[in-house]
Amino acid sequence: MLAPLEHSFLRHDCHANVLWTEKEREQAVRGHVTTDINDLRTQLQSQYQDSVKAACETYLRIPANIIFSQVNKMRMTYLRRYTLLGTTVTAQGEGRWKLYQLFIPYLLKGIKDHGTIYQTIKVVFADLFHWIHDVIELQLPEKYELLPEVVSILPGNNLSPIFPFLSLVINLNVFTKGHQDSKDKDFCLVLPIDNFQGGALVMVETGLVLEIRQVDFAILRSCDIMHFNLQYQEIDGQIM
Repeated sequence: MLAPLEHSFLRHDCHANVLWTEKEREQAVRGHVTTDINDLRTQLQSQYQDSVKAACETYLRIPANIIFSQVNKMRMTYLRRYTLLGTTVTAQGEGRWKLYQLFIPYLLKGIKDHGTIYQTIKVVFADLFHWIHDVIELQLPEKYELLPEVVSILPGNNLSPIFPFLSLVINLNVFTKGHQDSKDKDFCLVLPIDNFQGGALVMVETGLVLEIRQVDFAILRSCDIMHFNLQYQEIDGQIM
């Protein structure tokens, strides 16, 4: 259960979003830094009341060493638009032709425009994608069963290279404002690549600040959880 926060105004007011995100970043930086796994358990117990974040302004920072012991982007996905929304049709509306081929999943234009890059990514990260698949299937079996519902029925018997996920978004040197991904189905996986300092993933409703690093990944309900990342400094290059 998540704290009942209302963030709809942030989607429509860019300036308000910037100010709100910066304020939340400051609070996240001041959050309690857990020292070990036992401290993490203790802090998690006090962080929530009836499974809801006790105080909106509090954050709990989880360093990378605890995890280890235990905006430029290319969007590559299948789009799916199965049906029309009947609620948008008026009684006085005139009939129009519809291109029904658009109502089945189809490849986004970005894959066609950047075909070579797409194929290279599939080859270079194939082992990584397989590893993520195996970890999710082992650690989150119930959630794993939900994800392939659409991915397993792509036209032409196609199989997503990032199965059980449908979309792959590569953000280069990203520094995000607070946002929710309303079109994400069920879950989103965040995977940082290469060396950097800072850049922790902040999840507002849960009050958690994850300092994930290379070989880490985090899964969250991005459609429900407001999230952003802290400031970071490149060591080499960065892909998030």
